[in-house]
Amino acid sequence: QARNLLPTHVKPMHYSLHTTPNLEAFTFTGTVRITLVCSYPTSKLVLHAHELNISRASLAIKGKEKSLDVAPENIVFNETDQTVSLTLSETFQNGTEGILEIDFSGILNDKMHGFYRSHYTNRKGEDDMMAVTQFESSYARYAFPCWDEPKIKATFDVTLRVKKGLVALSNMPATKETDVGDEYKDVAFSTTPVMSTYLLAFVVGDLDSISSKTKEGVEVNVWTPPGLSEQGRFACDVAAKVLSFFSEYFDSKFPLPKMDMVSVPDFEAGAMENWGLVTYRTVLILYDEKTSSASFKQRVCYVVCHELAHQWFGNLVTMEWWTDLWLNEGFATWVGWLAVENLFPDWGVWEQFTVNEQGRALQLDALKSSHPVEVEIGNSEEALEIFDAISYSKGSAVVRMLHSYLGPEVFRDGMRRYIAHHKYKNAATRDLWDMLEETSKKPVKELMQCWTQQTGYPVVSVRKHKNGSLDISQQIFLSSGEDKSIPTTWLVPLRAISDGESMDTDVLKTSSMTIPTAPTWIKINSEQCGFYRVSYDDELLDALAVKLPTLGVADRVGVISDTFALASAGYSSSTSPLKLMKHYADDDSYVVWSEITAGLSMMLSVWFEQPSHVLEALHAFAATFFSKIAMRMGWVPRPGEKHTDAMLRALVISKASRYGDPAMLSESQKRFEKFVSGESESIHPDLRPGVFASVLAAGGNEEFDALVKLYTNSETQDLKVMVLQSLGTCRNPEIVQRALDFALSDAVRFQDAVYVIGSAAANPSGRRLARKFLEEKWGVLHERYGQGMMMSRVFAYCTDSLTTEADALAVESLHQDKGDAKLNRTVAQTCEQIRASARWLERDAVTVAEWIKTQSDV
Repeated sequence: QARNLLPTHVKPMHYSLHTTPNLEAFTFTGTVRITLVCSYPTSKLVLHAHELNISRASLAIKGKEKSLDVAPENIVFNETDQTVSLTLSETFQNGTEGILEIDFSGILNDKMHGFYRSHYTNRKGEDDMMAVTQFESSYARYAFPCWDEPKIKATFDVTLRVKKGLVALSNMPATKETDVGDEYKDVAFSTTPVMSTYLLAFVVGDLDSISSKTKEGVEVNVWTPPGLSEQGRFACDVAAKVLSFFSEYFDSKFPLPKMDMVSVPDFEAGAMENWGLVTYRTVLILYDEKTSSASFKQRVCYVVCHELAHQWFGNLVTMEWWTDLWLNEGFATWVGWLAVENLFPDWGVWEQFTVNEQGRALQLDALKSSHPVEVEIGNSEEALEIFDAISYSKGSAVVRMLHSYLGPEVFRDGMRRYIAHHKYKNAATRDLWDMLEETSKKPVKELMQCWTQQTGYPVVSVRKHKNGSLDISQQIFLSSGEDKSIPTTWLVPLRAISDGESMDTDVLKTSSMTIPTAPTWIKINSEQCGFYRVSYDDELLDALAVKLPTLGVADRVGVISDTFALASAGYSSSTSPLKLMKHYADDDSYVVWSEITAGLSMMLSVWFEQPSHVLEALHAFAATFFSKIAMRMGWVPRPGEKHTDAMLRALVISKASRYGDPAMLSESQKRFEKFVSGESESIHPDLRPGVFASVLAAGGNEEFDALVKLYTNSETQDLKVMVLQSLGTCRNPEIVQRALDFALSDAVRFQDAVYVIGSAAANPSGRRLARKFLEEKWGVLHERYGQGMMMSRVFAYCTDSLTTEADALAVESLHQDKGDAKLNRTVAQTCEQIRASARWLERDAVTVAEWIKTQSDV
């Protein structure tokens, strides 16, 4: 696929940018002076500019006294390519330098990209606006004319003209403030290192801050709306420690003198790694020890670590083009978790990784409509489609697999050499493989290309023969079922354990291999370091089930995860994972129970329109299973318990209540009544999301109104999110419709509406309402989210849990009618998932109905 790139005969070396945001009129004006070097004679300059007005442009060529003014009729915009062409009256000769000066203006938009506005409460208690930037992937062109491609790096001087009393921030420290009349000031910042345009940033607002320093002396600040700075202390402390960790791990000191992190109330993504000025969605940086849950604490910690990993891997060394987005995101995901483990070794993050990152990637990459980790991108807008579980989660999973294969020291040394060799430059995937191969003396490129350049992953089948041998084979795993017509194979590191001992690491290089003597039992993919599924024959699975208590957490997760996945795709019966669950009844791992929850929830979601007696029996089965461990965990934290114990308690109490265990639901309702009456200690912060959802699921208007009141009155963002995530859970469709209407009201921020829509679409009683909502409110939704990544998320939420061929056809028809090409990949994946669910039901609905009738208890 051809890349739509700017002409290369003129290159920017330095930008001097002066911008004035108007927070009352929601506009901005500015002047940019760009130092250019010409390598080929030209009379036309082509650069990016979109949704901007250009009032003047001129080029001052070095050595010439008079600047070349560009006539207005020679300033021509191309809306499709998002460029502007400036035709000069003379030729810009190769080997010469010039300074291009452009005066421009634009809209301070409300779309959460480019240079945009976000509303918050100022220190006077009034609703106010702040100005903030979001330039990744290709939105710098919305804020000033520029060469907006990751490979075209330059240095930047930024000056912001703002009202006195407001804080102005950019990538570098402020060096000078100059009064401009009685009302304004110019804030000038020091020159940045050479970097890509998408990493430039500025923020203006009435902000408070809290500060720390790394042991190397780098200043770390967390900036928040007024009165919230203390909630930034945890993130600030994490940032100071993790900057030092990465400086040591990469053997490369953080190259900037400061790190600012800003809480932004309106923010589309989770966070953005702007060099030296990281911006965050509020809920992912603010943490209150008294009111926030353990899961929120972990999420804040991880997101900070992920964004600061980018300061080296993405900012210091930048991908050449969006095809290598995974180099930024996959590696930052993996090394972000590595940093969390370093800070909190008792959190068991690599065990959780098997569920949260690897699990997400395995689900998406089982679709034929998935894409390779390295996926060719034609233009920067297409990059929005691949900010997904493949670039982030599969990318991180294959990095973890390689880390396991090479060993931690060799891998780290290779990464250090990679950073040192490519710092302040751009790199591609091949550059990373070359450096790791050179360091390790192992065939890294050969091993990894099949994992990053091919879509999908294998299922490794293990079969024991009567003659005592063991056959191991591979084929592509697909959620739609076995397809032997696809001959793809991978180099699969088997990493087996048997009889409690690790076996020699073999790499399955062909479609099959035979081991002469089979062990009594075997577990392939030890510690779940490999990105693949494993299918055992009945004898081997039965033997492995008996040995489950002797296996580590990740291996116990792997067995149940693979068994559910194989059943859903038709490689085995759906009764297989349900029968296997009995071996996990006494397990005490949060991660194991999280995976059981994921598998069982997936099945119940697909079965949502099966006969009521079948659903009731499945829910009773689940309630019995979860209530036992919920009773063991209790409602009150125990002194000295682990971080993950708190998360386990929240999970199992929530599930026992939602599946209808009478005792758990009754206790949830009692505690909810006290909580909404003002007794905040009646529900521990860890338990609030589950209690809110289960009580509303069994309730009605009264509970819904109580939750909306909680949302309105809450001063903490995480409690607001907990409420929003529960609002769509009621079994009464009329209440679900109220939730969907509330999501689009002025009471809910644009990015937060997705929490409500997602909860309604996940609810069996709201699923078809959500699908109807998507169609009826398309205009509003597309106006809000159509230019960014969130429209894809909303579309998937409202459609991908449907389960009939008629549903798939209707979704395709809706997309065809609306004609948004940016949703092509999402629609293809959604419809493939719907059809896979339909086939699952066709295969196993009767079998499961017959089996569940035989179950009186777990």
